[in-house]
Amino acid sequence: MKLHKAWAVAAAAVVVPCVAVIPTEAATMPFTDIKNSGSEAELYKAVSELYSQGIVFGTTPTTFSPHQNLTREEAAYFLAEALKLETKNVVNPGFKDVPASHKYYGHIAALAEKGIIQKKYEL
Repeated sequence: MKLHKAWAVAAAAVVVPCVAVIPTEAATMPFTDIKNSGSEAELYKAVSELYSQGIVFGTTPTTFSPHQNLTREEAAYFLAEALKLETKNVVNPGFKDVPASHKYYGHIAALAEKGIIQKKYEL
């Protein structure tokens, strides 16, 4: 399953209650491909808030690429970070396509451990 809009996860994650903590020193929004005006104002606000909390990252240091497809792995990272899940000491979920060496293994395993994602069982 691919998510087609990176901003959909960013906007949805803003409503997660546990991300309401405002950092003492907010990071400046570096992404030049999202405008803080017009139809992108809400997207800019959501991405800026999540970026300042260290929840989302860009495709480059200055681009967010809001219309690029979001991978399941990136979505798992964003969600686990938004929920502030423990990603280091996790139980191996046994996903064949997610070895312990995978870049987002800890985030994926943490979501599986909480029952947020699960294996697709074949009948």
